[in-house]
Amino acid sequence: MAPGELGTLCAEATITKKLEGNMPRLALYCFAIVLIAPVNASAHHSRAYFYDTNRVIEAEGVITRILWRNPHTRFWLQDDNGEEWELESTPPATLLRHGLGPEALAEGTRVRVAGPAARFEAHAMEVHNVLLPDGRELLIQTVARPRWTEDAPILQPSEFAEADVAAAEASANGIFRVWSREYGQTFSLRPDNDYPLTEAALAAREAYDPVADNPIPGCTAKGMPMIMSNPLPFEFVDEGDEIHLKIEEYDLVRIIHLDTGADTDTGADVGAASPSILGHSVGRWEDGDLVVTTTQINFMHYGSSIALSADAHVLERFELSGVERRLDYTLTVTDPETFTEPLTARRHWVWMPGETVKDWSCVESP
Repeated sequence: MAPGELGTLCAEATITKKLEGNMPRLALYCFAIVLIAPVNASAHHSRAYFYDTNRVIEAEGVITRILWRNPHTRFWLQDDNGEEWELESTPPATLLRHGLGPEALAEGTRVRVAGPAARFEAHAMEVHNVLLPDGRELLIQTVARPRWTEDAPILQPSEFAEADVAAAEASANGIFRVWSREYGQTFSLRPDNDYPLTEAALAAREAYDPVADNPIPGCTAKGMPMIMSNPLPFEFVDEGDEIHLKIEEYDLVRIIHLDTGADTDTGADVGAASPSILGHSVGRWEDGDLVVTTTQINFMHYGSSIALSADAHVLERFELSGVERRLDYTLTVTDPETFTEPLTARRHWVWMPGETVKDWSCVESP
């Protein structure tokens, strides 16, 4: 079974279980799926630049320290030759949601690890597989496959307390609830077709330096529209004339202004709003869908290597499914300096009653 198919089955079974609290415990055979965005859009750095995915290496030793913090978990181990290895993994916010806490990688634990080798350091890698002392093999990247055991460990997505599930079901009202990425689902905002880049944008992408030009180093927040490709939960909150979109990643809050008389197809009536990384968003309800236009964006990036101009216009549509368990999303970006025609991309989220938006609490690497 393909990883995406497995992830979808896990999500459907998990949602069903949470909605039907009296069901017997389900045997969910799920990988510990921890998704990392494709290189073009959402990583905090370009993985392909720093790691050689065609050269997978192994190391074995004792963990000497761990940095359990967003945006990326890092840990170090000393091998039997006395060499120290620096290892990068995914954010704790994602690992914890799959039942993997810091105790699994505690100091003094002997582990075997494998993953793409670092391009510029001899003893560093992006970890995909971890073999624990008890024989469990953890797959902590989407692309990981069992390496030392016949089967991946059976790790289920975290379960929610019955009281939290009941509270979420009672308070949910249309789009106003917490939305999550579906297990196994990609979350990049790749366009429907190839990127329709202008000659100037193509030249800029060719000249892009993943280190010097990275727009989101460390704890630097993503802006619009890149932030909508993030992998973590968000929540729509009804604030009367405004809708607040609370995003876990970077602890951001997008404010969507309602009933302003704006023409959301043209972005008119932006008023005196000052440019910001999230821009000025104006929304309206259209046949039950939330349609939002955002202008005044000064983040200037669609993906790390694709720059936007100050005139970029973003149109979003959030469409709730009939059973209110799925939220479909369509993004259209118009920017004549970057794209030869409007760029359209799509993704979706699912409702997992009991899930919450947690503090991001990002800490810069020392």
